[in-house]
Amino acid sequence: MKTIISILLVVFLSSTTAFNPTANAAALTSQNISVFHPNYSKTVEIGKEIFTYQTFNTYKPFNSNISQVISRTEITQPSGYGGLLLRKHILQVPEEIYIIKGDYEFVFSEPEQNTNVSQGEIVSVPSGVPYGFKHVGRGEGKVIIVSQSDALPKLLSQLGTPKNKSKITSNNELDINKIVLFAKKNGIEFLN
Repeated sequence: MKTIISILLVVFLSSTTAFNPTANAAALTSQNISVFHPNYSKTVEIGKEIFTYQTFNTYKPFNSNISQVISRTEITQPSGYGGLLLRKHILQVPEEIYIIKGDYEFVFSEPEQNTNVSQGEIVSVPSGVPYGFKHVGRGEGKVIIVSQSDALPKLLSQLGTPKNKSKITSNNELDINKIVLFAKKNGIEFLN
């Protein structure tokens, strides 16, 4: 599991540098090196989904004036559940979603962009792109989202019920009005 998370963080951070037109081999120096330290980790339940999230604060050994946060959120969903993240939402930072277990349907603003993904695949969502997803396979599905923001962990900490186990037990209904209100406060916009 730690290997998967490490690979995701490397892919995510290197992809953001790779697509930056001002970053080239000459510009990449020790000033660009970041070390991310774990901050806190919690597990909460919202509806029938389990969210385990962790944030990482950056420490730049060569430039102490710059700080950054990234987050890792593991989500366990029952099959076919139209929960929190099925609803199309927008975040103003890129996100990488790694499918650990199951088959997922991703929906975007243009129906022809919708796609199905399976275990082992990664979906890279650029900043500002509306999307949602749900597990459509059998049994429970599991994904990890890596983001250059702590907006989702902040939202989850405000909405979720703390949980010690990673097994889905709740049949709670979602209060979408409450979700939309807290999401806006954390920089996430839900569209439906």
